[in-house]
Amino acid sequence: HSLAGAVSQVREMGRQPGYALLALAFAVTSGFFVGWSSILSILLAGPPWNFTNSTTSGLANMPTSIAWIGFWSTLAGIVGGILAGTLIDRIANHRMVLVVLCVIGSLCYILFALLFFRIIGDTLSHATSSLFLLLLSIFGSFFINGTGPVFMELAAELTHPIPEAVSGGLMQLLV
Repeated sequence: HSLAGAVSQVREMGRQPGYALLALAFAVTSGFFVGWSSILSILLAGPPWNFTNSTTSGLANMPTSIAWIGFWSTLAGIVGGILAGTLIDRIANHRMVLVVLCVIGSLCYILFALLFFRIIGDTLSHATSSLFLLLLSIFGSFFINGTGPVFMELAAELTHPIPEAVSGGLMQLLV
């Protein structure tokens, strides 16, 4: 496995328009999620939401704790990835699964943004709105992170016989 062999494999993948489009979709989806996750605590800590960054108050104040949102969103993302990986083993239509996961995840984040900026839900109490923000973040993470295994499996199929480590590794570099 020489450097020249790896370069040759990357060139071969670059010639496949399906792989290039898939890699771009993966980079945009994953990049959005990473960017969103990194600023979530900043967004929620300020007015009008004033979420805390502590877990010391326990589960009673979970809907207003940034730490709990991060914890449950991460856990939901892991479960989403495992379930999506299992689902694509049973369903042959990877593209359909990707579209469904991306659309539902995107809807969760769109609703989150609309609720966050009070475009919707302005008649809800602060506690109810906070709970919905928590749930939308968790469900968005579940569906968006569920796309990872599907993207990787589809990349491996599109680029066969190139090793999965090469096709998946290149996609990860794009994020």
